[in-house]
Amino acid sequence: MPNSVLENMKVVDTLQVDTLTAAGTMMNEQLTRVEEEITALESVLNLRAGEMIAILVIKKTSLGGDNIVYGPTFNVHALPPTGNIIDWHIDLLGVPIYVFGGVGWDSDAIIIDLNNKWNWTSVYLYQSAGLSGSFGLVAKKNQLTVSIGVNNANKYQIQQTNNMLP
Repeated sequence: MPNSVLENMKVVDTLQVDTLTAAGTMMNEQLTRVEEEITALESVLNLRAGEMIAILVIKKTSLGGDNIVYGPTFNVHALPPTGNIIDWHIDLLGVPIYVFGGVGWDSDAIIIDLNNKWNWTSVYLYQSAGLSGSFGLVAKKNQLTVSIGVNNANKYQIQQTNNMLP
């Protein structure tokens, strides 16, 4: 009886290794796709920030401003979503004359639209994993990386069964 149990373990373990190998391949393919999506969406954030800068240059000229001052969170890509494209103001002689939602604000629809698009993309990328089940691509990448590591460790452990059992 013990020999048949051990032989059965070897057969089952061989099947598990095959399953873990297939799972590893699938997770690596998913990781590659997620990394490509992250790169593409980071480019979208930069595109939106560039569009905002272009709009602000036009706005500065039309308002007679002399400087656009960007704050430390302008176009910052990080976990959790902490950046934005509204950390700026237009100055005239060092005095703010146009601030998003503040001094001189005219509810510019283009600026609001760019901000909404940037924010959506940032959340899609950088939302932390949580109990809601919804999280960003960077968190997904991190989860996949951990899963691949666990899968490989389990596969290695199971592969040792045939070597260790009589």
